[in-house]
Amino acid sequence: MEKIKYLDMENATLRLQLNTIDEYEKFFKQHCETLADLNFKRIYVKISSNHLKELLNRLQSVKLPLIIETDLFQDLTFDIPDSILVINTNSNLQINKNNVYNQVVLNESNLEKLISLINADANVIIEPKIDIKNIFKINDCLKTLFQRVPNKLLNIGNYIVPTNLLKEHPCNCYLCDGWKCHKKISGLPKVILIDKDYNLYPHMITNDKLYIGNSKNSNFQDLLSKYLNSKEYKTFINCCKRVFIEYLPNYPFQYFPVAEYIKE
Repeated sequence: MEKIKYLDMENATLRLQLNTIDEYEKFFKQHCETLADLNFKRIYVKISSNHLKELLNRLQSVKLPLIIETDLFQDLTFDIPDSILVINTNSNLQINKNNVYNQVVLNESNLEKLISLINADANVIIEPKIDIKNIFKINDCLKTLFQRVPNKLLNIGNYIVPTNLLKEHPCNCYLCDGWKCHKKISGLPKVILIDKDYNLYPHMITNDKLYIGNSKNSNFQDLLSKYLNSKEYKTFINCCKRVFIEYLPNYPFQYFPVAEYIKE
């Protein structure tokens, strides 16, 4: 079976939500080389803050772009290895450390707080709160944010693509053949979730109709190669086609949350 990999431009993301530190350690021992070959640019690990220090110690030797997500309730009394980033998902506490980013939900009530933090050059991850039945709200927040923090490099979560770019390059909505595409993209989902049972899903959408496979005793390369020829992948692509045909042509805003519309 021919090996597949993501291009650099795809910025592929893997999100892990396993149960224990032992499971994370075993997972990386089993899959580390394959994950590097696939060219994942970000690998998120979710853990309780009570276990953060031990997890950091266990994963220091893992040569992958690791990001650990955790709810912090007090300032850290230990250092973070240079090779690892930590995202504090408790928006009520701002941690001031080079390797720590503070996640803040983007909505109307948090907008001024976010603007103040970004203008103060704080390490911030912007997490848009998206309701596609009221899509005006998030786009209005984004518009205001960009106007109020000009020339700032922003870290924005979720899979949001400029609407014009999506119309010009449907490959951003997976609507081209990865082998015939002029960019030669992989065709794989750019965000993959692995849940506590080692099940894989595209773009955090835990729907069995889009199921990729189970990684507990399987090789990642084989799983993803088989997925490209599966009925679940065809369902995923058909969802993307519906999004592109039904929602995109008359969409009036500058940014399009692709994953949220696929989920719908």
